[in-house]
Amino acid sequence: MAKKRSRFILYSGILILAFLLFDPFNVMPDRGVRRPGIDAERATAMAQHLETMHRSPEDYLLDTLQENRIVFLGTIGRIRQHAEFVAQMVEALPLSGVYTLAVDFLLADDQEVVDALVNASTFDRRTAADLLLRRDVLFGFEDYVDVLEAVWHYNQGRPDGSEAIRVTALSQRFNYAAIETREDIQNPERMRAVLPDGPPDTYMANQILERIVETDRRTLVFMRKPHALSGFNLSSVAEEMAELGFENVRPAGVQVREAVGDGVVTILLHGPWPDNSRMQGMNYAADGYIEAVLDRLPDGLQRAGFSLGTDPLGSLGIRTTQLGDPENPRAFRDIADGYLVVERSARLAASRVIPDFYTRENIEYARQNFPGPPDDSMDEQSLQEYFRGIVQAFDRSLREFR
Repeated sequence: MAKKRSRFILYSGILILAFLLFDPFNVMPDRGVRRPGIDAERATAMAQHLETMHRSPEDYLLDTLQENRIVFLGTIGRIRQHAEFVAQMVEALPLSGVYTLAVDFLLADDQEVVDALVNASTFDRRTAADLLLRRDVLFGFEDYVDVLEAVWHYNQGRPDGSEAIRVTALSQRFNYAAIETREDIQNPERMRAVLPDGPPDTYMANQILERIVETDRRTLVFMRKPHALSGFNLSSVAEEMAELGFENVRPAGVQVREAVGDGVVTILLHGPWPDNSRMQGMNYAADGYIEAVLDRLPDGLQRAGFSLGTDPLGSLGIRTTQLGDPENPRAFRDIADGYLVVERSARLAASRVIPDFYTRENIEYARQNFPGPPDDSMDEQSLQEYFRGIVQAFDRSLREFR
């Protein structure tokens, strides 16, 4: 076991690089997160406006879905409350004419299996877990299985003759077999081979355009925050892909909005924002103003949804995190169209790990698709322990916001 642990530790750097391909947050050593200084008078005025115009996150999302063709809902990923919110909203989606939920945590190649799962007579959580594993062998979360089960539950109970909700899988398959040594992660040619279908953002944008937009279906797209941006060309996406030899890559949301035009919007779920200057890779959202505004609201109004185009919060100049600019502060409304607070940062938690995610039946697939050089010494128990450790480290990083 000691040998296995040491090899896992050896590959931790490779894991972090792998996360960067489809997740902007690094699992890094803890360091305290200080809330940025804010203008108290401005925060109070913003809170008063939000209290007067208050809408629940549920109502705001449904209204936005009704008014637009494609709504990207951006999450930092692996957050329990974010996945729970989506699962809870599934039953209400048809109220806004939405019968398609597109997600980035399933492989597009597995679409037939996904369709069968959410329309079967009984829901098979093991099949759902295996679908998660096929997309990412380090993404075994109960909360994401719950999203799929919520769709199955709606489809089972829908009125006769009414349309079923479809889960559209967007992600490509990563070829981690191309990484044979630690040195390979420094080799752009090798790393490009991890992405045989090209940049993830371009692949997912094409899936949306070809499989959803062409059918003129109103859709909720639940995906990680950098990919979900539709009005803001996040430079870090292009920079990370340029290092691998892919030029001029833009977030999936930007590519979809450019192709479709009006009716494509992005709503961000509240939580820490990516910040490479921080050891844990995260910092307070919107330079700390969201939390400052929530401090000034009654408990019953702290869950909220609001448009950044008309709300005073939209005029904030964001200086910190990957979404801001310290030299030329970026207006919040230029980053996203709307914002949902389903839980305060201080109460967010990492998603729940699926017990026995790894089995004798899938451990070989997990070994071959582990984001690093293959390690035949990995067994179900040791990989489960390592995965749980990654999630616990992420949860500790979230606690820095408490």
